[in-house]
Amino acid sequence: MKKIALLTLTCALAFAPLAIAQAASDMDHSQMQGTTDTSPSQAMEAITVNLERMHQDLQDMRDPGQRSTAFGTLNKHMMAMHHGMQAVEQHAEKTDNTAVQQLMDRLNKEMMVTMKHMGQLKSDPDTAIGKVEQGLLTMEKTVNAMKNTN
Repeated sequence: MKKIALLTLTCALAFAPLAIAQAASDMDHSQMQGTTDTSPSQAMEAITVNLERMHQDLQDMRDPGQRSTAFGTLNKHMMAMHHGMQAVEQHAEKTDNTAVQQLMDRLNKEMMVTMKHMGQLKSDPDTAIGKVEQGLLTMEKTVNAMKNTN
């Protein structure tokens, strides 16, 4: 019995990086553009709107028939949110706004954890949907804290 448990754990640990890499590679990088021409308010709006859209994408994923499409749009909205985050980071660095810089560091870490759970959506959607939802809620709290600093 111990050998089966050890084998299962070994396989899980071996395939976890592959799942994360798959989630990252599924993101659409063709829309990437410079963020220097985005105002801080536009960037915060992009973050907020795309976070709301990701909540909707996740709700759509609860329907097995919509999962594939919803996963693609979830990735696109995550990437659009990331672009907004880059613009906010750049502005915070230019203005030496350490409070926003710290919140952006926290938001980046929360996004990475959420992306890790997104990597599990294809293999175990029923479990991963809840984890991604929790990640989105955590990111939303950080975004709201960031809005209160400006």
